[in-house]
Amino acid sequence: MSAAAVSGYGRRYRRTSRLSITKNEQIIEEKSEPDFPNRKQENSDFLQQKKANIKSIAARALLPAKIVALLAAIFACLWSPLKFHNEYLRSSSFEKITVSRGESLQDIAGRYTADPEKQESLMDAIAEMNVLSRGEPLPVGWKLLIPVIK
Repeated sequence: MSAAAVSGYGRRYRRTSRLSITKNEQIIEEKSEPDFPNRKQENSDFLQQKKANIKSIAARALLPAKIVALLAAIFACLWSPLKFHNEYLRSSSFEKITVSRGESLQDIAGRYTADPEKQESLMDAIAEMNVLSRGEPLPVGWKLLIPVIK
């Protein structure tokens, strides 16, 4: 081989290698440009899925608490210490009285109603509102709230 042939071969090789590098760079650029928005979309989808998973896990973690709260609400409505069927307990107007010597809940309830059924429910309401037991005597001088139905 002559020197000219070797130098010509070297030039061609360099040109070829430059072109191949340039072509490879173009190929890389062509491939990576459209892929980049797809990666953004994939990352966005991944983040949305991750957020949805976190919300799902949080919802599943709160489920027992929600069930307990619902059962407590049902229990409170069905077996409430307040008797919602008692119209005196739903009353919004009250009178304040002072207990005199010898008075009982029955005497006080008798002042406000003559009906025996209503008298019983009024006695229950007075006892509940003033934190009294129906059987205990009333201390003289105590101030009691009496619900009044108009």
